[in-house]
Amino acid sequence: MTSFYRDTWIEIKLDHVIENVANLTKHYYQGKRILAVVKANSYGHGAVMVAKALESIGVDFFGVATIDEALELRLNRIKSDILVFGLVRLTDLELASRNNLIISITSVSWLKEAVQKYVGPTVLAHLKVETGLHRLGIRLSDLKEVIGLLNENARFSLEGIYSHLASAPSDDETYYHFQMTSFLTFLKKANSLTQHPIPYVHITNSAASLKQLPKEINLIRLGLMINGVIPRKDLNLPFELKPSLSLYSTLVDVKLLPPGSKIGYNCEYETKSEEWIGTVAIGYADGILPTITRGKVFIEDDYHKIVGRVCMDYCFVKLSKAYSVGTKVEFIGPHIMVDEFAEDNQTHNYHATCMLSDRIPRLYYLNNQLINTTNARIIKYSKEE
Repeated sequence: MTSFYRDTWIEIKLDHVIENVANLTKHYYQGKRILAVVKANSYGHGAVMVAKALESIGVDFFGVATIDEALELRLNRIKSDILVFGLVRLTDLELASRNNLIISITSVSWLKEAVQKYVGPTVLAHLKVETGLHRLGIRLSDLKEVIGLLNENARFSLEGIYSHLASAPSDDETYYHFQMTSFLTFLKKANSLTQHPIPYVHITNSAASLKQLPKEINLIRLGLMINGVIPRKDLNLPFELKPSLSLYSTLVDVKLLPPGSKIGYNCEYETKSEEWIGTVAIGYADGILPTITRGKVFIEDDYHKIVGRVCMDYCFVKLSKAYSVGTKVEFIGPHIMVDEFAEDNQTHNYHATCMLSDRIPRLYYLNNQLINTTNARIIKYSKEE
């Protein structure tokens, strides 16, 4: 396990990750394969450790955004299938093939160039098709040409087709149904053009995965729900998702200040009376946005307001009494859920955990036992002479 030398840390309960996926599978996904999305360091939770925990219960497909994220998993002995959602450079195709990665084909122009220039070993691929998000994806008018190029070129093996929903299904599901209908149109046309039925078909986000899906959808993409964060507050599950992440820091200074004392940069907070002010060892370089000044922390037995401008490495808290230096401060945990932390930061829950910097050490627990610690700042860059 890696050491760390600061008074701020994240705790991840891997048993909660395992229990969340087991319950979701039991109630919603029986008979379907799960693709666990662990991009962006598993939304800040730690891609390698989350993937290892899920492999231990039979999850054998992971999704990432980049080749770099995929290689991180491979270098840490993740053997399962890995789909790279992002665009892959032609110069990296052989690397993808050697590491048994699945790439995404997102445009006809990219594929034309690839079949002309790539001469390496076979690359596994999924088609990303455009159904309404308008980010990356093959248009329906280009599908015949794309399938034709793949049929004629054995260097690319078509293993799946997918798209991306623009939003979670809500009270107005008009656009959700529009995208789903468009996707099934893509699938029907693609299967009529390919030399064999496309094995894997997927489009769901976490919220959509809870709906009654068309029978053609046989691969379920799961993201933030893996880690116990629900994508929409109005979703009612037959079990409780268990948040896996807690964020803590400590009081590194406590002082009693007289009325009129100005706190932090730009003097954005001024004491109204005699006040206890604590300095906490976490700042915007760790992912605490300056907008959290309307937010709160939990210390021992009470909530306390964040005051003043958040610094790069520190922030200030108005205390109700003279706490001891070294007292633990909760930003996310049993008393402050991720959704509350996100609201305090004036952002959404997906962003709230992704923005937690990798300079914060992660401590991983399984059944209340510390099993690993990661610290991205202590890396050996070269061999010792």
